Amino acid sequence: MKNDSMTRFRDIRPYPKRPSWLARLSTRTQWIIVGLLMMLLAGAYWAWYEYGPDERVFSTRAYNYNSRSIAQFRVNGQSGLNVFGKEKNEIAGGGGGIVVGSVIDVNRPLVVEWQMDYATMADAFAHRAGPAYRAVLPPLRQYPGVPDNAIRLVLHFYPDHVEAEFDQMGEVKNRQYVGPPIVPARAPRGDGGKAQPIEPFMR
Repeated sequence: MKNDSMTRFRDIRPYPKRPSWLARLSTRTQWIIVGLLMMLLAGAYWAWYEYGPDERVFSTRAYNYNSRSIAQFRVNGQSGLNVFGKEKNEIAGGGGGIVVGSVIDVNRPLVVEWQMDYATMADAFAHRAGPAYRAVLPPLRQYPGVPDNAIRLVLHFYPDHVEAEFDQMGEVKNRQYVGPPIVPARAPRGDGGKAQPIEPFMR
């Protein structure tokens, strides 16, 4: 008597391997799929280039169009310096120096925080902190745009909002400096970020 199990084992034949779904498509369809994938990759790279992280290092200085001085300002959490208030015959007060080496992602909104100085010496002795504010500006690359030769972020502190622009680097030709002048104090453009009250961060 034959062993039925062995007979069934000998009768088993391997099934022919079916081609993949891609191989079953026509050549034209395959090229269309490849083209679509390349377009998707190009679009992803463009989106990353336009809106992905783009960190750059800038110095920072500021103009203060308020009569009261700014005790300190911060850009994306990085501390800045004080900015003197304007005098009666001035357009704006200036800063107490230039902040060197602020790392700023020009593809992300710019968060600026500042705290006004004490209103009176009595407030200073009583440790009554001046009011503090925050403004969120559009990404610098979108507006006002970042020139290739930008070296310094310039902030304009108006009574109700903050605006930003850049000093640009020039070059020396025939022993003379040639290039764009530094950004001057000016009237507001009306853009930037609106000042919103926050809790004081200095005492």
